[in-house]
Amino acid sequence: MLSDPAINELLQNLAKLYVQRLPKEVEQLQVVAHELAEQGFTSDLLEKLGHQLHGIAGSAGTFGFHEVTESTRIVENLVKALTENPESEVYQHNLHGLIDDLVTQLNEVRYLDPSPNTSVIDPPRYLPNQPHLWLIEDDALQAAEILRVLDQFNYSVRWFESFNVAEEAAKYERPDGLILDVMFSIEQINIAEKLTRESPLMRLGVPMVFISASDSFNARLKAVRMGALGYMLKPLDYPRLIDRLESVLEQERQIAYRVLIVEDDDLQAQHYAAILTAAGMLVQTLAEPTEIMDKLADFRPELVLMDIHMPGCSGAELAGMIRTYEEWVSLPVIYLSAETDLDQQLMAMGRGGDDFITKTITDTRLVASVRVRAARFRKLDSLMSRDGLTGLLKHSRIKESLEVEIARSERNSLPLSVVMLDLDHFKKINDTYGHAAGDQVIRAMAHLLRQRLRKSDIIGRYGGEEFVIILPDTGSEIAEHLMTDILRRFSDLQFKDEQEEFHVTFSAGIASTADQVTPAALLAVADKALYLAKSEGRNQVRRFTPRNRLNE
Repeated sequence: MLSDPAINELLQNLAKLYVQRLPKEVEQLQVVAHELAEQGFTSDLLEKLGHQLHGIAGSAGTFGFHEVTESTRIVENLVKALTENPESEVYQHNLHGLIDDLVTQLNEVRYLDPSPNTSVIDPPRYLPNQPHLWLIEDDALQAAEILRVLDQFNYSVRWFESFNVAEEAAKYERPDGLILDVMFSIEQINIAEKLTRESPLMRLGVPMVFISASDSFNARLKAVRMGALGYMLKPLDYPRLIDRLESVLEQERQIAYRVLIVEDDDLQAQHYAAILTAAGMLVQTLAEPTEIMDKLADFRPELVLMDIHMPGCSGAELAGMIRTYEEWVSLPVIYLSAETDLDQQLMAMGRGGDDFITKTITDTRLVASVRVRAARFRKLDSLMSRDGLTGLLKHSRIKESLEVEIARSERNSLPLSVVMLDLDHFKKINDTYGHAAGDQVIRAMAHLLRQRLRKSDIIGRYGGEEFVIILPDTGSEIAEHLMTDILRRFSDLQFKDEQEEFHVTFSAGIASTADQVTPAALLAVADKALYLAKSEGRNQVRRFTPRNRLNE
C-alpha cells in the first residue's frame, strides 16, 4: 500500500477505469482480426495490430494484470515475425488462435479485482522555506543575539535554556536543525559528553552545529563523533554562522524534481503521475506531442518520461526534435515503454534518449530511476549555470530565466518585477579587510536573499558585487517594500575581520513589466533606478516611476 491513502485510492480508481475500458480493447482487437481475415496480412494491418498490442502490454501490467501482459507479448512477437515473413501460413494460423485466446483472457479480466502494482513510497523530507531550528544555549545574552541574527535570515528558532528540557521536547517534536552550546554552566553539562547515541536529540537525525569557546583537537573530535557538521568558536562571527548553517542544511534543501510525462494513454499517464507525486515530485502530463515545446518552456522539467510508440509521432522522433533546441540538449529523456526488442530500444536511444525503462516497472523502481537521473541532471546543470561562491545563477542564466518569466507573466496577465542590487563601496571593503572578508559579505548577501525571498523568486549573481532578482507575480511597489526590508536587515549584520567589526549596505533599483516587456529593456530600466539610488546617497531602494523618469 502507498503511504498516502488519497494516492492509493486514486490508483485503485484508475485501475477500475482501465477494467471498464477493456470491452473497447476487445472490440478493436476483433475488428483488426476480421480485417486480417478479409484483406490479408498487409504491412499496414500488421503495424496497426502491433501498436494495439503494444498498448495492451504496457497498460495491463501497470494496473496489475501481469498475465495479460505476458500473453500480449507472445502475440506481439508473432506479429513481428509475420512482418518479416507475411506469407507464412503457420504464423497466420497461430496468430488468429492467439488473438482469440487473448480476447478470452481480456473478457475474463473484466470480472477480476484489479491489484495495481503499488508499494510503499516515502516522499523526501524537504526543508521548508523558513527552516525551524532549535537553539540550546544557557547564556541568555548570547541566545538573544543569535535569535536576533537568525530572525534577520528568516529562520524560525525555538530557544531552550535547559539541555534536559530540549531532550524531553525531542521525544515529541522534530526541528530542521540544532545549534548547541558545548558547555552548560548552570546545569554543569558538557554536551559533547552528554550526547549519547540514545539521546532523544541524537535520534532526531537532523544537522547539528556546535558552539564552543574551546578550539582543542579533543573538543572538536568529541563534537564530530556526536555527528556535528559545524563547529563555531566564541565570540561568534555571525555571517560565518549563517554560512555554516546554509552549508549543513543544504542537504535537506531538496526542491521537488519536475517531471514531464508524455503518454497518449491517459490512464497510464495519470497512474505514473500519481506515483511520482506521492514521491514528492512535481509532475505534469502531455498527451499531444505537437505541444511539447510550449510545455517545456512553461513547465521547465528536469526530466521527460515518454512512451516510444505514440500515434503520429514516435518517442524517438520527439526526443530527436527536442535535441534540435540548444536549450534542451542536456534534458534527460527516458523512454518508458512496453517495447522489448533490443534493436528498437537501441535505435530509440540513438535518437536522443538517455535511458530505456521497460513496462511493466514497479513503482519503487520507477521512483528510484527518476530520482537518480533528475538528481544527476540538476547537479550538472548547477555546475554549468550557478556561481561557485554563492550558488546563485550566473549572468547568462539569469537573463535566460528573465526571458522565460516575462513570457509567463504575459501569458497569465500577471505583473513581474526585476531588481538590480549592488553592494555599496565594495572595493573599499576588499582593500580594507581583504578578499576573504569580501567573499564572506557576498555569501551573506546571497544567504539573506535566499532566506527572505520565495522559492519561486529567481536570484542571480550578475557581476562581482552585483545581483539580479526576478520577482514573478509582484508589482514594483510590493517589490520596493520587500527589498527595503532586506536592505534594513542586511545593514544590521556585523562582519568581522581580525581587528574590527564593520557593516555593509547595498543600493537597489526596481523595474516592472508595467515599464518594459523585454529582458534587455527591463534590466536597463532597473539599472537606471539603481544609478538613481546610488546618486542619491546609496543604502536605499528606488523603483522606476514616471516621476523619476524626468531625472534621467
